[in-house]
This record gives sequence, C-alpha cells and structure tokens, in this order.
Amino acid sequence: MKSPLILLLISIASFFLLYFGFSKISPEIRFPEKSGTTNSFDTTFDTDLSKWKDSLSESNHQYVDLLEQQIAQATDDSIQRTLLEQLSGFWYNQGRVSMSAEYAYLIAEKFPTSDRWALAATNFIIAAKQPEVDPGDLTKWVEKAKHGFSQAIALDPDNVSLQLNQALINVEFPSEGSPMNGILELRRLNETYPDNTLVIYHLARLSIQTNQWDRAKERLQALIKLDPGFVRAYW
Repeated sequence: MKSPLILLLISIASFFLLYFGFSKISPEIRFPEKSGTTNSFDTTFDTDLSKWKDSLSESNHQYVDLLEQQIAQATDDSIQRTLLEQLSGFWYNQGRVSMSAEYAYLIAEKFPTSDRWALAATNFIIAAKQPEVDPGDLTKWVEKAKHGFSQAIALDPDNVSLQLNQALINVEFPSEGSPMNGILELRRLNETYPDNTLVIYHLARLSIQTNQWDRAKERLQALIKLDPGFVRAYW
C-alpha cells in the first residue's frame, strides 16, 4: 500500500511534468554531459545537507537530526522506509526539492517499486526546472531522472505515463549524441497508443514549438475528436 506522502508527491510531480511540459532552457545547458552519477548520494551531498541544515530554525534542525538518528538505528525495513519518506517530505516542504529527490532516490534503490523510482525521477526534473540552476547540478539531476524513469519502466513496462515522461525528458534534455531520441519516442508512443490524448497533446505542443502549424492543427483536431472535454486542446 502506497503511503499518503508518496501518493501526494507523485500527483504533484506528475502535474508539473505532464501539464507544463517543456520549459525554456538556455542553450549552454541544453546538452548536459553524461555524468554516470546514478548511485545514491553524490560527493556534494554532505556539503549541501550541512549548508541547508544550518539555514533551518533550531526546532527544524533538531527534527532532522532526530530523523537521521532514528534512520541510522532502525533495524526494520518498513520503519526505515517510513523515516526516509518523512525526511524526503520535509525537504520538499522546505523548498529543497533536490534534497528531497536525493532521499527519494535512496528509497527507490533500497525499496524499489515503479512509483518510488518515478517519484525520485520527477523530483529531480522539478529541481532541474528551477531558475538559475548550476550546470553541474543540472547534469547530475537530469541523469538521475533519466535513470529513475528507466528503472520505473523496467518494473512497469506497460505504464504509458512513465514512457511519456521519459520521452518528455529526452525532448527537453536531449543527449548530445542522440538529440532526436525524445521526439522519436513520442512518435513511437503515438503509433503504439494512437488514442492516448496526452501523447497527442504533447506532440501537438512540439509541433507548435517547431512552427509546424498545420501539423499542430491536425493533431489538436484529432485530440478534440477523441476527447472534446480536453480543455488544453483549445489553448
């Protein structure tokens, strides 16, 4: 059974990624280098954690210290997972999405499910979409997000939403050697699931962004025919 925290964060994160779609990314960070950093915490984690803990109020600092102590002492997996989820949720509520994502990533590694991997991946993308992100951080977060969705899809290969999110990441943050992968993934999804309205919607948005107006109109008309109540098709 999924915890309320996981359900809430998945719904929030999925809304951000699927609803807002592609954001404007400056040219110098459109092609993040492959970092290979897909293990739990990277080398900057302790530094960032210490810095952000120092910015907390005394009561919040004590709360984080207590959770960390309880996690270290926990011998039961379910208790440890619950404590890690609380810590991840705490940092999310503090606006430290990347730190929340790091803990969510650790949870997914230790207790793998498709939902946990998707949550970690989406939180890293939300962190990457924040203004004035350091290019080095962007590289790490995007690679972890891509890895997270790959792991989620491996555990739930028929989940179209996971495949769509993975394609959208590859459109917005293309690999330098394979800049068309995301677009090709979206087209394959459309071929496999021709009646999926979200896939058609994002293909239409991509057509608009690339000034393919006739193609965009065709896709939006097809979308409205499938679902006249799909409000975003009229924007």
